[in-house]
Amino acid sequence: MVDETCVKHGRWLRLMGFDTEIFINIEDLKSNTDKRILITRNKKLEKMLKGNIVLLPEMPFWKAMSFIVKKLNLEKFIKPFTRCSRCNREVIKVEKEKVKGKVPYHVYEIQDSFHMCPDCGQIYWGGSHYQNFLRDIKSKIGLDI
Repeated sequence: MVDETCVKHGRWLRLMGFDTEIFINIEDLKSNTDKRILITRNKKLEKMLKGNIVLLPEMPFWKAMSFIVKKLNLEKFIKPFTRCSRCNREVIKVEKEKVKGKVPYHVYEIQDSFHMCPDCGQIYWGGSHYQNFLRDIKSKIGLDI
């Protein structure tokens, strides 16, 4: 899980397939640190909350993502686009007909495979963003997935 200091990192962890809760409320954090690893830049939280905490040093985003992946040994567990980046739920494969009128027309015409979040309804497909994501994981984090 991540706190408000690492929201972007949390969204990218979700895109990489990791169950990542994003907490803004400190009370929610307190009740969950015994079950999950907290990634934070907040040194006060590190002292206040006992448990599994990774203090993320100040560094550029991609170096920070590399730090997180290596620190938590996540390299072998990356499953891109299997979780919703908005709400963290696992996405499910849906028939093409179910997304008709819900995605841009040209996307519907050229894509055959779609996934949807069962909670928030966000729709995903393997467009250029997917290829860009894989490229970034390889070149900026240094992972071959």
